[in-house]
Amino acid sequence: MDNRSNVPPDRQLEDSSASLSQFDAPRDSWVRRHGPLIVVMTAAFAYFMTQFNALSVILVVLGISLLIFVHELGHFLVAKWCDVHVLTFSIGLGPAIPGCSVRWGETTYKLGIIPLGGYVKMIGEGADEGDGDDNPRSFKNKSVGQRMAIISAGVTMNIIFGFASFVFVYMAHGEKRIPAVIDSVEVGSPAWQSGVRSGEVVKRIGSKKNPYFDDFLFQVMNSVKGEKLDLVVGPPNVPEEKLSHFKIEPQRRDSDQKPMVGVFFAPQELKLFPEAMKRYRPYPVRKESAAAEANPPFEFGDEILGTTDSAEPDNLGKILPVPPDPRTPENPRHLDYYDFYKRLQLLAGKKMVVQVRRANSSKIENITVPPEYHYVFSGLLMEMGEIVALRHNSAAEKAGIQVKDVIEEVRVADDQNRTVRFATEPKIISSNAEPKLLDPTRLPFDLDQWAARKSGVRSVTLVVRRGTGKQEFHLDWDDSWRFNNESPKPPRWSVSLSGLGIAYQVNTTAADVRPDSPAWEMGLRKNDVIRACRFMKLGKKLDDLPVQDSWVDLKPYEWAEILTYCQVEDIKELSVRLEREGKEITLRAQRDETWPMETRGLILVPEMRLVRADNVSQAVVMGWGRTWDFVTGIYGNLRGLATGQVSTDLMSGPISVAEAAYAMADEDFYQYVLFLGIISINLAIVNFLPIPVLDGGHMVFLIYESLMKRPASRQVRIATTYLGIAFIFSLMAFVIYLDLKKKFS
Repeated sequence: MDNRSNVPPDRQLEDSSASLSQFDAPRDSWVRRHGPLIVVMTAAFAYFMTQFNALSVILVVLGISLLIFVHELGHFLVAKWCDVHVLTFSIGLGPAIPGCSVRWGETTYKLGIIPLGGYVKMIGEGADEGDGDDNPRSFKNKSVGQRMAIISAGVTMNIIFGFASFVFVYMAHGEKRIPAVIDSVEVGSPAWQSGVRSGEVVKRIGSKKNPYFDDFLFQVMNSVKGEKLDLVVGPPNVPEEKLSHFKIEPQRRDSDQKPMVGVFFAPQELKLFPEAMKRYRPYPVRKESAAAEANPPFEFGDEILGTTDSAEPDNLGKILPVPPDPRTPENPRHLDYYDFYKRLQLLAGKKMVVQVRRANSSKIENITVPPEYHYVFSGLLMEMGEIVALRHNSAAEKAGIQVKDVIEEVRVADDQNRTVRFATEPKIISSNAEPKLLDPTRLPFDLDQWAARKSGVRSVTLVVRRGTGKQEFHLDWDDSWRFNNESPKPPRWSVSLSGLGIAYQVNTTAADVRPDSPAWEMGLRKNDVIRACRFMKLGKKLDDLPVQDSWVDLKPYEWAEILTYCQVEDIKELSVRLEREGKEITLRAQRDETWPMETRGLILVPEMRLVRADNVSQAVVMGWGRTWDFVTGIYGNLRGLATGQVSTDLMSGPISVAEAAYAMADEDFYQYVLFLGIISINLAIVNFLPIPVLDGGHMVFLIYESLMKRPASRQVRIATTYLGIAFIFSLMAFVIYLDLKKKFS
């Protein structure tokens, strides 16, 4: 029904002329008027279509447009329901694309040339004096309740769209989620100090029972300062009474970007990445690794079925199948990654056979893999750092070791009752002592090897520097931590003596440089301090030459960062910048065949479990649960940003969102639908913040009007509108800066 008779004559004329100019003007006049904008949009479109998968780009644009449409449709429908005169319904900004604007009834519907944003224009919506004052169908002449309904309708539709996306995916396919199985524990973290072990299943974190990884993340990130969370973990399939209960306070220290407890969820499938990932990683295994020297070679998509029996390491012909994972009894084909990892630890330093099923042919083959060794900088010894944490109830804590102590000497007795002495100055103290240099990076391995060979009681003597004096302690070794996966991670970058419960750091100061070593020849000297480093990295294409990565500044205690990355980087060459005269030198790491490591360069895909509903009602329940989780999680993140618990560096802008959307669209349609649902909920929450210009800001004015029985003054509305616009543009510039910083750092 056309209600144009209710529109003021001047408004009718304005709408009519706009319509005539849109449809009756020659096409070339439209091009001339908007020439610069057309050039920019055409260039942007051409760039994205040529540089990226065209179908994925189209899906991203359609997805973003759909979210805008859903939001604006909410405003439009409720405005019509409340009998408000809607002038324009626009998806996209700027002038309408030729042929994409139509007048139907009293409203002009159009597609703007800029596919970012959209709007519904109603009579009486602005702050202009006299705009729609005498029109009963003006927005401003509707009741406060009706205006609240119109303003909140866009946000409501975004929430509904997110909920509907989750329900659709749970019914049609299922959501891939990372299970809350602890893959590794950060050395020195709250979880490490409490005694959390790798391979255990999280049964509860905070208020969330049987969580997945993102549930765990939300609970930790949304905790308030000083809050202790309930953490219940245990091996798979154990009764309730055998589960471990902890009270852990998430901490944000040093350069942490968010509160953390120090557990990492990266359980892996026993499969190499598929060939589709070749464009991201040109090799199926790490380029400089034992796996790269395997015979026959590993291939993309190989599925690991078995290995050499660790109980008979010299019998390469005996293959022991990897058992099913007890954490997934519903899927007996899913093999136990943690059993495989334990075998790698037991077979470290030995040749082994890995049995695989080829992805293309399903053929089963036995691959012989040589041992892998740590990469080190020969002749370079770094300085021992301070003890930064002790595990609760450990031998070290019970003996009286303290944080900030510095280990200077370690003494143990071997099976022949000879003393093995690790010291910064390994002089012979008796004829019954074997002196060894105390290498802080290698000490955990040396003690683990000693403990594995030693029978009976295992006792360790530590001499530590405390202040200006020295103290000696005698500790018992706890072998139950032998297979715990403890990793140096940022920002603490600590290494551990796991059997003693000690976490310490390694300084970036050279304690000693052996003459005639590669490091010496490159100009590194004793007491030199390394302030920054950068690795070499592979080119984007298989035949590209390696390129230098960006410089990374190092804190005085972060040598463990360099050593850790050196083991996993494809190219073992890096440049370091010294404090002395800003000198830059290049170092090449070499294999140390006296220091084997368990990993052999295999790159396994992360484990994802498919969560799917069995029926419609279950899908609705699951969809609502995920919607509620994201709503509360986003508000928790905003609170964390406001209180400083969460760093602004974690914020993402349009570039990051577009890249993530492209990656999802390019990989998995259902994951892309889920991503759109999550973004829709994010848009709803952000758009309802009490910021002028946003829907939440309008709602604040309506609440004020409802309480005070009069609207805010025109001056206040105009002033706050300008402030809101300034804030939004400043925020947009800031998040784009963060996006570019992440992209190019």
